[in-house]
Amino acid sequence: MDTKFFEGVPEGDLKPSADSAHTFDFDTLIETRWEKFQTRFARALFPYIIRWIHWRRKPVAFVGMTYVAHASDVEEILGDRTRFTVPFGPEMGAMAPPVTFGLGRDDVQHDFQREVMEEVMRPGDLAEVGRVADQVAAALIADAGGRVEAMSDYVQRILTEVCFDYFGLRHGDPDAFAKWNHSVSAVLFGKPYGSNRALLDSTLEGARRLSRCIDHAVAEREAAGGDDDTLIGRMVRLRQEDRVLGSFGISTGALNGDVMRAILFGMSSGMIPTTQIACGHIFEVLRNNRDAWQRLARAARADKRDEVREVVMELARLRPTGFPGHMRFAEETCALKNREGSRARFKARTTIMVCTAGALRDPKNRRNPHAFRPGERPEVNHMFGAEATPPNPPIASHSCVGRHVAEVVMTSAFLHLFALPGLKPERRRQKVGFTSIIPVSYPLTFDGAATGQGQTMLTIAVPVPEDRAGAVTERLARDFGNPASPAARRAFAATGCIHTASMTVAALTEKGAPRPTLLIEFNVDWARADILRAVGSVELAEFIKPVLELE
Repeated sequence: MDTKFFEGVPEGDLKPSADSAHTFDFDTLIETRWEKFQTRFARALFPYIIRWIHWRRKPVAFVGMTYVAHASDVEEILGDRTRFTVPFGPEMGAMAPPVTFGLGRDDVQHDFQREVMEEVMRPGDLAEVGRVADQVAAALIADAGGRVEAMSDYVQRILTEVCFDYFGLRHGDPDAFAKWNHSVSAVLFGKPYGSNRALLDSTLEGARRLSRCIDHAVAEREAAGGDDDTLIGRMVRLRQEDRVLGSFGISTGALNGDVMRAILFGMSSGMIPTTQIACGHIFEVLRNNRDAWQRLARAARADKRDEVREVVMELARLRPTGFPGHMRFAEETCALKNREGSRARFKARTTIMVCTAGALRDPKNRRNPHAFRPGERPEVNHMFGAEATPPNPPIASHSCVGRHVAEVVMTSAFLHLFALPGLKPERRRQKVGFTSIIPVSYPLTFDGAATGQGQTMLTIAVPVPEDRAGAVTERLARDFGNPASPAARRAFAATGCIHTASMTVAALTEKGAPRPTLLIEFNVDWARADILRAVGSVELAEFIKPVLELE
């Protein structure tokens, strides 16, 4: 059996079929019983393949791919994009045309896109990313009532809300937005032997909707002159600066809408699915490691964020996102050169599974590599490709630019979740449920009564003069947006306790006569007293004030 890259992805797979209904259906990712058996068998077999490679000191051919697991081999392949290329270009280019995202190319355009991402993603952003993740996590738990679906209702929502806030994207259905991204990721990275027609048509439609969402957000920021601090706003300002980045000779003036779409499409379909997969794999390790579960719970309940991060990253090392690794393609016959590695040879047109999971457990690089030992950071971190310890530059040109954002979000998600009293899987032998490569289900229960949770609804009715109703409605749409604009989201987030909010002009009547009324509704988490504090917060009050000045 050959992979879809051996002869090249068929041209027909890169566009919708003639009878495509142009609808998106996430359920097309659901596998048949035979496919599920194959997937489970392969996932169970991968750890043994990796150990066999470590023992043999040579790569192993298995079902159309050659598996490489030694750390030195992994680093050489990921660091040599001339001989070992990424095979995802044609599909990536078809999903967000006409520009291909950098993960699908190995040229100067990849380098330019990477420079743009590194320019707009700043270390100082992590505090705000963590604050948003903390607030969303706390709100979701407050609304859980003693049971939380850890994957699709908790981790996925946190990632989507962080993506909206940080990137500057907006969509009224966060669940649909996440599923578009999941489908793209699953087809690109989880279907090396090809996909059925229904799945391809659904994924291409999801990619089209995601692209349209991105285009709308970029157009909004361009109209506003890039006046906010989202990644899109920064990209708009960067293009206006029209300066050369790095040593590639490409000006930021080339950062047009097509390039922005490609970058944001790749970042979104990378951040949400990849980090959710990482969290799902962490739960898979936790369910079989009681000591790790208890240590994580102790650190979370003591609010030791740094310790939670170390535990989470060690769990991610034991079963990383890219499990068993990342695919590369050898166009020509070649051999590895590293004297410490296997010096293996690859035939032309070989699909290589570069097992970063194997590199993370290479006995040559770590004592007792299969043990849970948080706090030990390797010299080369293969969790995000092949990344040398700072300040050294990445070994692999495709190492993850958003790795620090992912760490912060994962830390917040697990800290809030494992701080809950009595947290445990819903069933004794509860397994993580997957749809293709995407973890979608892992129900947990906790002692909701002991958390002191509660929510209170507050409705404020403000009469509006009939001749001003239209102006108030326009101001709501302009200043607040639907879904909420970044400025509105920040104002409500600053209160720390408003879970949801809505503002609308309702056509009420009084004694048969029309009486337009501005209805302001807040869902406030925790104690009733927090309502007054939230509504009276300076930032929120200043934001709402112009709407209330009706005369």
